[in-house]
Amino acid sequence: LGIRMTRTFLAALALLVIGDIAYFAALKLPNAPSVIAVSIWVVLGIAAFVASWLAPKRRFIAGLAVAVPAAILLGASTYIFEAMGNAVDFAGFRGSLFVLAMSLPVLGLLCAVGAFAGLLASKRWANA
Repeated sequence: LGIRMTRTFLAALALLVIGDIAYFAALKLPNAPSVIAVSIWVVLGIAAFVASWLAPKRRFIAGLAVAVPAAILLGASTYIFEAMGNAVDFAGFRGSLFVLAMSLPVLGLLCAVGAFAGLLASKRWANA
């Protein structure tokens, strides 16, 4: 990977981590609004958009590739959230692996939407 592609993935990963931390911090609030649950999916689309926008080449694939670290982060977050004493649907290490495996297709679709938007925006910006 070149330096520009590395920066692209680091920017997308930073957005994912910030969004994940904000999401789990908001879950600890009493009476957290349900809008917060949607925020994690919006951040994922934005991260894919940014990756697709910033990538020097293969823009769509760069945005789509954000789904893999997002799934890993989701599985790890589930494990950490449970280790902190909170109830989760799929407990333990195997449960976290299950969350990772089951979320990857959905995250891939969401990243595809964000990556496609980033691809169109970058092409439009280049032609302006």
